[in-house]
Amino acid sequence: MRSSCRALPLIALLLGSELLAEDVWSTFSPTTRPPALSRYGIAYDAARRRAVLFGGRDVAAQARGETWEWDGQNWTLAAIGGPSPRSGHAMVYDASRSRIVLHGGRSGSGFLFSDTWGWNGTAWTLLSSAGPQIHLHGLAYEATRARMLLFGGEDSTGGLRNDTWDFDGFIWTPRAPGTRPTRRRGITLASDDLRGRSVLFGGEDALGLQADTWEWDGATWIFRSTATAPAARSFGGLAFDPAGRRTLLFGGAPFLGDTWSWDGTTWTQLAPVSPPSARRELGIVFDAARGGVILFGGLGPLGPTDDTLELFQFCRIVGPGHSGGSAPISCAGPPRLGTTACFTVSNSPAPGISLLILSGPCLRNPIPVGPPGFCDPGSLYTFPLVVILGRFGAPTTYCYPIPLIPQLIGIEFCLQGGSFETAGCYRLTGGLAAVIVP
Repeated sequence: MRSSCRALPLIALLLGSELLAEDVWSTFSPTTRPPALSRYGIAYDAARRRAVLFGGRDVAAQARGETWEWDGQNWTLAAIGGPSPRSGHAMVYDASRSRIVLHGGRSGSGFLFSDTWGWNGTAWTLLSSAGPQIHLHGLAYEATRARMLLFGGEDSTGGLRNDTWDFDGFIWTPRAPGTRPTRRRGITLASDDLRGRSVLFGGEDALGLQADTWEWDGATWIFRSTATAPAARSFGGLAFDPAGRRTLLFGGAPFLGDTWSWDGTTWTQLAPVSPPSARRELGIVFDAARGGVILFGGLGPLGPTDDTLELFQFCRIVGPGHSGGSAPISCAGPPRLGTTACFTVSNSPAPGISLLILSGPCLRNPIPVGPPGFCDPGSLYTFPLVVILGRFGAPTTYCYPIPLIPQLIGIEFCLQGGSFETAGCYRLTGGLAAVIVP
């Protein structure tokens, strides 16, 4: 697991600036983890704040049937059994029914499944046996319609598909849109809940790898012409990042290791710190509890891998401030080894004493607080380890030198700003998670 930074030297006040949106890939070293896998299914259970992984293809090219859960620090083997061992299936979280939905896939002997299962955090339940018999397809959850969207894949004859289906939690229904993507497998598909669209990129059709972008609005497939786009690929990972208001793409076939962002209009290639090795046949999901995108394993040039990585902005807000509280806390740039990292608390009321709370990693489960000690209801995102008082009024900037010690790379520390008001109560910002980079 990532270690906490409890000995970061502190000095006071220099001038800072606004938060920069630079991305970092950070590698975990969990004490337990799934075996090296490709073509697994993965989805994030928002109610239980866990990523759930099922099945996949191991180093011996055998289909697996274990259920694993990621809690932000470690993998836990949650179940053996339920759906038959398989690979090439698809999974998504059904928010309206608070369960993970799994569909289709291929057995180790080559049989294709048509079954649909639900995971409630304890057990798998068969939801339907009458879905499309398919694998290597895409599945997304449409929040505005409370339905699952399925597209593409490969059928039992080896034929490529461009069917569109939806699942209401019990029954599969074919849709008949006019224009649609070509028949293909290995697409990336994810839902942008803020715009009410599902985003599809690439895949492999009869002509080879594709680099087209499509969006589903609940009734129609819309081709999105873009000036720039990621290279043609299949079997990459795609996930919506609500914190960054973007859809993130990583990797894919043949063997790619690039990271891209789609904002609904434009694809932008990111240049994150410490990118993962090139790979394909992987999945990524947004971890709402940590504010980052989780990647596990996938197929590299030497075979399946078993590493766990997280993509996030090096400084990211992890929760809102109190109602009516002081404006955001921000960082002036990446907290880099051998430099001075600065953080600014803005718009604390005057008269009042600006303050900054510093701790190890941000709390996974924030502590609710309220009057009389706090001016209004809210949450503490850090457990106070060091509290620093600044000048009256706003803004106030706090700076800390970071030693040139390589072992600090990847360490997360959490800050929360605010003010102590003349009424005798504290008013806080949201939390800010900062990670030390090279």
